[in-house]
Amino acid sequence: MKLEVYLDYMCPFCGRFEQANSTELDRLVAGGTVRLELYPLAFLDRMSSGSQYSTRTANAIATVADRAPGALPAFNTALFAHQPAEGSSGLSDDEIAALARNAGVPQDVADAFTDRLFQPWVETSTAAVFKTGIEGTPTVKINGELFTGDLYTAGPLTAAVTAAKGKWTKYGAALFG
Repeated sequence: MKLEVYLDYMCPFCGRFEQANSTELDRLVAGGTVRLELYPLAFLDRMSSGSQYSTRTANAIATVADRAPGALPAFNTALFAHQPAEGSSGLSDDEIAALARNAGVPQDVADAFTDRLFQPWVETSTAAVFKTGIEGTPTVKINGELFTGDLYTAGPLTAAVTAAKGKWTKYGAALFG
């Protein structure tokens, strides 16, 4: 079963979503119930005092996904655990890299964040996602279907995933787990 999460690391609502759901999502992924796909967006750069925090963190997440995918869940959690307030400049590049290293990202991968190798992808994918009708973050889809339940309380998302098991979707039967 595919679970898509569209997020921005400056978004306070995404932080609330992560806080409410991260433990259950980790369990669902570890148990093979869902394949979690994170889509880091950068539409809140305007809320980071010119530091492009959303773009920098989305680039860092994409770099980790590409070069050290095993560390991605812990790094994602760390970014939200240290989420800055909207209107601030956010964490520095050095602070983001330190969080990554503490989450198990190898030094050479964390050092690559400042190369901004994925910045063009971040910009292109952010623009493309909003053309699909997604209006903000967090947005969650279960097998391509928009989840419209409570994103900020533990339980409703897990219940929706459980209910979707075995249902026919446009992606085929959801038979995993």
